[in-house]
Amino acid sequence: MKFLWNYYRKKEWSRNKKVMAFVLLNILCCGIIGFGVWTIISQIAFKTITWLVVFVGYSVFFPGYLGGILTVYRMGD
Repeated sequence: MKFLWNYYRKKEWSRNKKVMAFVLLNILCCGIIGFGVWTIISQIAFKTITWLVVFVGYSVFFPGYLGGILTVYRMGD
């Protein structure tokens, strides 16, 4: 996440635009990771779409959204 925030920090955008772009990309990356984990686990168990929503939803909200917001607060300008 630090690499991603440093990339957006160098842009000549307003702070709000940098934060929104960073959090959105962080959410997207975490969602893809959650989907990948579900894809691997669904070969053995948890094969329903409900479990897909659980794996992607939790990975999007907690490490994606909340982790992104906390990273921005911690890194600062």
